[in-house]
Amino acid sequence: MEDPGYIYATKLLEDIGAEIIRVPVDDDGMIVSLGIKNAENAKLAIVTPSHHSPLGMTLSSSRRVELLNWAGVNDSWIVEDDYDGEYRYSGYPLPSLKSLDQYDRVIYAGSFSKTLFPSLRLGYVVVPQKLVDDFTEKLSLLRANYSFKAQLIVNDFIAEGHFSKHLNKMRALYAERRELTSQCLADVLEDRIEITTTKNGTHFVAKLRNNESDIEIVNSFNKLGYGIHALSNWTTDTVRNGLIIGFTNVSNKKIAESATIDLRNAFLRFNA
Repeated sequence: MEDPGYIYATKLLEDIGAEIIRVPVDDDGMIVSLGIKNAENAKLAIVTPSHHSPLGMTLSSSRRVELLNWAGVNDSWIVEDDYDGEYRYSGYPLPSLKSLDQYDRVIYAGSFSKTLFPSLRLGYVVVPQKLVDDFTEKLSLLRANYSFKAQLIVNDFIAEGHFSKHLNKMRALYAERRELTSQCLADVLEDRIEITTTKNGTHFVAKLRNNESDIEIVNSFNKLGYGIHALSNWTTDTVRNGLIIGFTNVSNKKIAESATIDLRNAFLRFNA
């Protein structure tokens, strides 16, 4: 798994007794060569190649090929979590790892929680043909509370071209809200935070410039009704700390400024 990596996937794997090998990331995503060096015979790799969770970079083309070749040679699996992959605010969305998979070892997973709405509770997986029966069996055992009607409606929504139009509209809207939120934070807290430059997804990371506890700042801020995350909870790297901040609900400058003031006060309480 990537380090930092998606916190809820980490907890799930720990609960089922998996041995997790954390692999550092850089500006090109997971350092695949280190993952192979440290766990060449691993049976599964979990990656967020289109939009790393939570830092936002994309997995480079060469590392995608390297990861696919490793899975093919070792008969291992890759779970491609298409985390916020639809929300890319510069250039075109990148091709999925699944589309490059000549070994048929990639399981592609996503959901409509952020592209449509969370209460829809509809996700999807694209699996190799040889795994379809296994997935169908496990799904029936889980007795998931899924709605066929909702699936049919979303299917028609996509097939008739409405989904792509909706995404184009939301990309433009979220790009504006990202810029608004990040600019307000930078204006007030530029001496304390450094906002990542990757412009995609539905959140950004604000790295802390000083030796402050991101957990304490987050706890103080969230007591006011917010829901940001501490980066240090998502990583084993003790050097990394920062704030994972969503911006999709910041609909105007007044809201952005109010949230910024509350966050500044959280910093002040930490230093009191």
